[in-house]
Amino acid sequence: MHLRLEIDGAKDQELQRGLQAAAAVFEGADISPEIAAYCCAARDAQDDIYGFDLDAPGCPPALSRDENRAADTWIAAHEAAVSACCAGWAKVPFGAGLSLIRNPPAVPLRGAYIEYEIQGP
Repeated sequence: MHLRLEIDGAKDQELQRGLQAAAAVFEGADISPEIAAYCCAARDAQDDIYGFDLDAPGCPPALSRDENRAADTWIAAHEAAVSACCAGWAKVPFGAGLSLIRNPPAVPLRGAYIEYEIQGP
């Protein structure tokens, strides 16, 4: 697995600084990036598909407190990464963001990234 930060115009040094900030958030919360990304995507999909209506037919159960905490951790890591990378910039480019890559050979790696091992349950 790879954690990647893509920000147009950022130098590798700036991207690495952002990735280190994101890694610190994950470590501080004791949540793996994989779990955090999954929970954030699940929460976003639930909100987008069912429009916050938990009683809608087919709506999955709400995320647990721990799952919401993991989703919040992904958002905090994303914000920390972008802020650290773009410190002193007049404007953050549109589309700047943190991503998780499962299959690095299929997705060419450009710029800085962090590789990590998946932690068991």
